[in-house]
Amino acid sequence: MLLTLMACATSGQKYIDITYSGNPEETTKIKPDKIGISVGLSNFTDNRMDAVQGYIGRRILVDNSQETYFVKGMDLGLKLTRAASLFLEDKGYTPVSIEPWELTPNGVTKVSEKSTYLVAGTINRFECRAQKKGAVTDMVLEIDLTLYIGTPEKAVLKSVPVTFSLEKTELIFTEQKLEKFVNQSILEVFEKALVIE
Repeated sequence: MLLTLMACATSGQKYIDITYSGNPEETTKIKPDKIGISVGLSNFTDNRMDAVQGYIGRRILVDNSQETYFVKGMDLGLKLTRAASLFLEDKGYTPVSIEPWELTPNGVTKVSEKSTYLVAGTINRFECRAQKKGAVTDMVLEIDLTLYIGTPEKAVLKSVPVTFSLEKTELIFTEQKLEKFVNQSILEVFEKALVIE
């Protein structure tokens, strides 16, 4: 059985999806004071200089060949933006898609779309490194984002740097398990950092 499992690993390019499906372990309670509050959300910008478009990570196999993982659609910024939009909606806000805006206190006041809050994000690092060791695969996901939360009425812009390094070991590695690991990690990032007050 072990030999069969090991033989299933093949090198090459593979694709996973980034989605938001809520937290299955907790029931989100929407606070009434958030209902109807609009949040202007512009697309996250991928600022990674050392990664090709859509790159997510790689897995080294036992023969030193490599699987390379990309996000479906090849646009990591867009996928994270959509996940953030669903997250905010799940919290009771009304997300509204807006054009990119100047990430300064002055820029917050110049956005034509009238929203109570503004949110943007930059991707500085996003990579999952995995290595197959016998029957198991060790995974390390490194996420470095900067979230920007603006309040136009007060001309205030708050930047929230987020740096995460998460590890996990899978006995039987699959693309679906990698996808779940990445999406759960993104949810954790939003829960800790995408907090509008």
